[in-house]
Amino acid sequence: MNKMLIVAIAVCAVSGSAYADGFVCQARNASLTVKAYNHTHAVEGTRSGAVVVLSDPEASAGEKTIARFTDAKGTLSSHGADYVANVDLRFKDQSNKEALVAGKVQLEDLDTVELSVDFSYSQPIAAGESVDGTIILNTRDGNSISLDASCERYLKN
Repeated sequence: MNKMLIVAIAVCAVSGSAYADGFVCQARNASLTVKAYNHTHAVEGTRSGAVVVLSDPEASAGEKTIARFTDAKGTLSSHGADYVANVDLRFKDQSNKEALVAGKVQLEDLDTVELSVDFSYSQPIAAGESVDGTIILNTRDGNSISLDASCERYLKN
C-alpha cells in the first residue's frame, strides 16, 4: 500500500470529529498538573483552547484544583498546542490566591502560566500517547519558573 495513502488514512482517523480534545500534563517533579481542553466545534474555533485547569497532585481529594482559566472569560488564549493562562484573582475560579503553584509560588504572585506541548495537529498522535511539554510560571515581579512536563494526548470520540 502506498505510504501516502497510509498517512492520509491515519490523519483522517485521528483528526475526525471529537467530543473532547486536549492534553493532561504532569510536571516531571510531580508538583503540578495542567489540563488543557480545546473547543472541538468549528463555530467555537475548532481546537482552540477552551479551558485550562491547574491542580496540585499531592492535595487531598476535593482540594486538588488551584485555578481554572477559560477563553470565555478572557483568561485563556491559545495557538495550536501553546496555551497562556492569565491570572486574574477577580474571578471566582481563581480566588484561591494563597494556593501554592508547583510548591513554589502563590497563585496571587503569578501573572501568567504558559503551557507549551510538543505537538502539531499536522502530525497528530493517538489518544494516550505522551509528548514533552514545558510549563512556565511567570510571576508579577518578572521572574519565571520553568518546569519540564510529560503530556498525554486526551482525545475522546
